Amino acid sequence: MVPRSMPHAHFFGLFMRIEFNGKGVAIEIGRSLENLLEDFKYSSEHVAVAVNGTFISKDKRRRYVLCENDCVEVLSPMQGG
Repeated sequence: MVPRSMPHAHFFGLFMRIEFNGKGVAIEIGRSLENLLEDFKYSSEHVAVAVNGTFISKDKRRRYVLCENDCVEVLSPMQGG
């Protein structure tokens, strides 16, 4: 996310744009998928994650570095009957 004190920081190479669950967001360059999930308060253990339509397993999320314009979708299990 872009801090309020740096609204145009992505123009200076510090941030990049991605799509996260259908919404455009700015994140720090070099952010891993696991970091992104932590930023948005998702438990990595209990979600399925796809980047650009490809499922990323739990064991690869820490090393998976996001790129400009990536599309990240997070699916949480539903409870109920």
